[in-house]
Amino acid sequence: MDKISVLMSVYKNDKPEWFETAMMSMVNQTLKPDEIVLLVDGPVGEELREKIHELAKNNKIIKLIENEKNKGLGLTLQQGILECKNDLIARMDADDYSVPTRLEEELKFMQENDLDMVGSSVLEFVDDIENVVSEKKVPCTQDEILNFAKSRNPFCHMTVIYKKDKVLEAGNYQHMLYCEDYYLWVRMLQKGCKVGNLSKPLVFMRTTKDMYKRRGGYKYFKNQNQLLNYMRKTKFISYFAYLKNKFIRFCVQVLMPNSLRQKFYERLRKSEKNNGKHFR
Repeated sequence: MDKISVLMSVYKNDKPEWFETAMMSMVNQTLKPDEIVLLVDGPVGEELREKIHELAKNNKIIKLIENEKNKGLGLTLQQGILECKNDLIARMDADDYSVPTRLEEELKFMQENDLDMVGSSVLEFVDDIENVVSEKKVPCTQDEILNFAKSRNPFCHMTVIYKKDKVLEAGNYQHMLYCEDYYLWVRMLQKGCKVGNLSKPLVFMRTTKDMYKRRGGYKYFKNQNQLLNYMRKTKFISYFAYLKNKFIRFCVQVLMPNSLRQKFYERLRKSEKNNGKHFR
């Protein structure tokens, strides 16, 4: 089997116990990663710092890189991609949990279908993985992913495994607050990358009650609009699609109160589920 690097980033707001759960879920994969590149994005609290160094000391596959200043997720992952020694790289967030067979199943699917990037659905949970509150399904085929990407993010970032050379060919991660991953996927699709998603959830994604609050506000809309501008200028989407996406995002992210925004997303998922899609 090909060797795999795992790419993780941790910063001051991550909790030590959540980070440990996420890290050990990758250390204990049935298909062991060859290395885990862990970037500490700026100063962190003493408790988290101690946990980071404890895990790095006890797990020799962890390659620890500590940045003096916070760069933000996009630029930190850009650095991390360059630090990974293998061409196959799996992403993981510092507060989620990957099922033990995640890497094995994703790599098998990637190889069998000759793909450049693979992701999966996720199960969302609050506080404990036993407390699953919803499932995020994703488009699975190349055509479904391409069409879906014209309006929404077609991958769950913490689930993906991709080829390093394809990421670099597309320009690597770039700074685009809240949209670093989506921006990269669009550029990879424009480069003709072959992609796919497993419908099976392979990651438990931690969420909170204020999730819909984080998906709103003018700052969130402004950064989403930056991505829409790129998609329009490069003709990834039509001008009509650009206006439609911009209008919907402004209404949902800026005008809607949190309670109404939550109901909107819940009805959207229910509608897609009834249509046999259940995309997020």
